[in-house]
Amino acid sequence: MSNITPDQLAKIADLLDESVQAINAYQIQNLDSISGPEHILINNKESEIMAQANKIRNEAIILTIENSAGFLEGIEEATEELKSALSTIKTVSKVIQIAASVVALGLSISTANASNIQKSLEDIVELLKDDEEEDE
Repeated sequence: MSNITPDQLAKIADLLDESVQAINAYQIQNLDSISGPEHILINNKESEIMAQANKIRNEAIILTIENSAGFLEGIEEATEELKSALSTIKTVSKVIQIAASVVALGLSISTANASNIQKSLEDIVELLKDDEEEDE
Protein backbone atom coordinates (compact mmCIF):
# COMPACT_ATOMS: atom_id res chain seq x y z
CA MET A 1 0.00 0.00 0.00
CA SER A 2 3.01 2.31 -0.15
CA ASN A 3 1.86 3.99 -3.37
CA ILE A 4 -1.69 4.63 -2.26
CA THR A 5 -2.65 8.16 -1.25
CA PRO A 6 -4.62 9.17 1.84
CA ASP A 7 -7.48 10.29 -0.42
CA GLN A 8 -7.58 6.88 -2.06
CA LEU A 9 -7.62 5.18 1.34
CA ALA A 10 -10.45 7.43 2.48
CA LYS A 11 -12.38 6.57 -0.70
CA ILE A 12 -11.87 2.85 -0.07
CA ALA A 13 -13.20 3.27 3.46
CA ASP A 14 -16.23 5.11 2.07
CA LEU A 15 -16.84 2.28 -0.39
CA LEU A 16 -16.74 -0.24 2.44
CA ASP A 17 -19.30 1.89 4.28
CA GLU A 18 -21.48 1.85 1.17
CA SER A 19 -21.20 -1.94 1.12
CA VAL A 20 -22.45 -2.09 4.70
CA GLN A 21 -25.37 0.17 3.76
CA ALA A 22 -26.24 -2.12 0.85
CA ILE A 23 -26.07 -5.22 3.04
CA ASN A 24 -28.22 -3.50 5.64
CA ALA A 25 -30.77 -2.51 2.98
CA TYR A 26 -30.88 -6.15 1.87
CA GLN A 27 -31.62 -7.20 5.44
CA ILE A 28 -34.46 -4.72 5.71
CA GLN A 29 -35.94 -5.73 2.36
CA ASN A 30 -35.75 -9.43 3.25
CA LEU A 31 -36.61 -9.17 6.92
CA ASP A 32 -39.17 -11.95 6.83
CA SER A 33 -36.94 -14.48 5.10
CA ILE A 34 -33.83 -14.06 7.28
CA SER A 35 -33.67 -16.08 10.48
CA GLY A 36 -32.53 -14.66 13.81
CA PRO A 37 -29.13 -16.38 13.68
CA GLU A 38 -28.66 -15.18 10.10
CA HIS A 39 -29.40 -11.59 11.19
CA ILE A 40 -26.80 -11.91 13.91
CA LEU A 41 -24.25 -13.31 11.46
CA ILE A 42 -24.95 -10.56 8.92
CA ASN A 43 -24.75 -7.88 11.63
CA ASN A 44 -21.43 -9.31 12.83
CA LYS A 45 -20.06 -9.19 9.28
CA GLU A 46 -21.27 -5.59 8.92
CA SER A 47 -19.41 -4.75 12.13
CA GLU A 48 -16.25 -6.38 10.79
CA ILE A 49 -16.52 -4.39 7.55
CA MET A 50 -17.00 -1.15 9.51
CA ALA A 51 -14.00 -1.98 11.69
CA GLN A 52 -11.88 -2.49 8.57
CA ALA A 53 -13.14 0.79 7.12
CA ASN A 54 -12.12 2.55 10.34
CA LYS A 55 -8.66 0.95 10.23
CA ILE A 56 -8.27 2.19 6.66
CA ARG A 57 -9.39 5.69 7.69
CA ASN A 58 -6.84 5.65 10.51
CA GLU A 59 -4.15 4.70 8.01
CA ALA A 60 -5.25 7.59 5.78
CA ILE A 61 -4.96 9.95 8.74
CA ILE A 62 -1.49 8.67 9.60
CA LEU A 63 -0.35 9.03 5.99
CA THR A 64 -1.80 12.53 5.76
CA ILE A 65 0.07 13.61 8.85
CA GLU A 66 3.29 11.86 7.78
CA ASN A 67 3.06 13.42 4.32
CA SER A 68 2.26 16.86 5.68
CA ALA A 69 5.37 18.16 7.34
CA GLY A 70 4.61 20.64 10.05
CA PHE A 71 1.01 19.62 10.78
CA LEU A 72 1.85 17.97 14.06
CA GLU A 73 3.99 20.91 15.08
CA GLY A 74 1.20 23.27 14.00
CA ILE A 75 -1.35 21.36 16.05
CA GLU A 76 0.97 21.36 19.07
CA GLU A 77 1.60 25.11 18.74
CA ALA A 78 -2.09 25.91 18.29
CA THR A 79 -2.96 23.77 21.31
CA GLU A 80 -0.39 25.51 23.50
CA GLU A 81 -1.56 28.95 22.35
CA LEU A 82 -5.16 27.94 22.94
CA LYS A 83 -4.47 26.67 26.45
CA SER A 84 -2.73 29.87 27.48
CA ALA A 85 -5.26 32.13 25.73
CA LEU A 86 -8.30 30.54 27.35
CA SER A 87 -7.43 32.10 30.68
CA THR A 88 -7.58 35.60 29.17
CA ILE A 89 -10.53 35.37 26.77
CA LYS A 90 -13.32 37.56 28.05
CA THR A 91 -16.31 36.48 25.96
CA VAL A 92 -18.08 33.15 25.81
CA SER A 93 -18.85 33.69 22.14
CA LYS A 94 -15.11 33.80 21.38
CA VAL A 95 -14.58 30.52 23.24
CA ILE A 96 -17.45 29.00 21.26
CA GLN A 97 -15.87 30.16 17.99
CA ILE A 98 -12.53 28.70 19.01
CA ALA A 99 -14.16 25.44 20.10
CA ALA A 100 -15.95 25.23 16.73
CA SER A 101 -12.61 25.65 14.98
CA VAL A 102 -11.09 22.89 17.10
CA VAL A 103 -14.05 20.65 16.16
CA ALA A 104 -13.36 21.45 12.49
CA LEU A 105 -9.68 20.60 13.03
CA GLY A 106 -10.60 17.25 14.57
CA LEU A 107 -12.98 16.50 11.71
CA SER A 108 -10.33 17.45 9.16
CA ILE A 109 -7.81 15.17 10.82
CA SER A 110 -10.30 12.31 11.08
CA THR A 111 -11.13 12.58 7.38
CA ALA A 112 -7.46 12.99 6.41
CA ASN A 113 -8.16 16.28 4.64
CA ALA A 114 -4.81 18.05 4.53
CA SER A 115 -6.07 21.36 3.15
CA ASN A 116 -8.81 21.57 5.77
CA ILE A 117 -6.32 20.70 8.53
CA GLN A 118 -4.24 23.68 7.44
CA LYS A 119 -7.32 25.92 7.18
CA SER A 120 -8.54 24.90 10.64
CA LEU A 121 -5.13 25.61 12.15
CA GLU A 122 -5.10 29.02 10.48
CA ASP A 123 -8.63 29.72 11.77
CA ILE A 124 -7.63 28.87 15.34
CA VAL A 125 -4.52 31.03 15.19
CA GLU A 126 -6.53 33.90 13.64
CA LEU A 127 -9.19 33.68 16.35
CA LEU A 128 -6.54 33.75 19.05
CA LYS A 129 -4.83 36.69 17.33
CA ASP A 130 -8.13 38.56 17.05
CA ASP A 131 -8.70 38.07 20.76
CA GLU A 132 -5.25 39.46 21.59
CA GLU A 133 -5.95 42.52 19.41
CA GLU A 134 -9.29 43.08 21.14
CA ASP A 135 -7.48 43.15 24.49
CA GLU A 136 -5.19 45.99 23.34
